[in-house]
Amino acid sequence: MTKKTISTEPAATGTARTRKGIARSAIDTSENIANLLLEKNRELWLAGLGALGSIGRSTTATAAPGLPSFENLVSAGRSLEERSRSLVDDSTEAAQRSVKTLALRVDEQLGQFEGVFDRRVCDALARLGIPHRAELSALLMRIEALETEVRELRATKQPARRGSANS
Repeated sequence: MTKKTISTEPAATGTARTRKGIARSAIDTSENIANLLLEKNRELWLAGLGALGSIGRSTTATAAPGLPSFENLVSAGRSLEERSRSLVDDSTEAAQRSVKTLALRVDEQLGQFEGVFDRRVCDALARLGIPHRAELSALLMRIEALETEVRELRATKQPARRGSANS
């Protein structure tokens, strides 16, 4: 028995390139195998769907002439998958329409609730004697008008006082 030793020396550049090429080739091969396995897995899935869809029906009624049984099952599985997908899409669209309709109703109800709430708050404030916004605005305008009058009266009385103080 011979014992192999692992060299810790750096590999020659030609050897490193060869190793990279081999590694890349191995990765490409593994990706190809993975893709092939996924494709075969999908065919098996579709064959299973086809078998499920053909239960209760005669296989001669669904079989295309000259095709092997597995391919017939895959074909039946594809059609069953398409019908199922169509049904799911239709159901999804119907559910989305229902959600939109419900959202509109909720918005309407919230609007009505806000209106009722606003009226009740206004009524409660009125019962407590708290003035409305319009009443407060009118009072502010009246206060501003009175302040203007007071300023004008002060301006007319002050020169008279100054004149009498100087005499």
